[in-house]
Amino acid sequence: MFREVPSGGGLVRDHVGKLVVAYYKEFEESDVISAEALALLHGLEICVERSFQSLQVEVDSEVLVQLVS
Repeated sequence: MFREVPSGGGLVRDHVGKLVVAYYKEFEESDVISAEALALLHGLEICVERSFQSLQVEVDSEVLVQLVS
């Protein structure tokens, strides 16, 4: 039996749009919005680890935008 696992990912681009990092992660025992929020957090953690500054964040979930705004 196939079990869907909530997951999320994203892209980090530089100031000219060149891909710097692509990431994907599975989140056990999460609902969809929690997985989207955890994926955003994971991406931000990558940016902090690499000392990226001056970020512009885009997400495709209106609910997540409302939660973090």
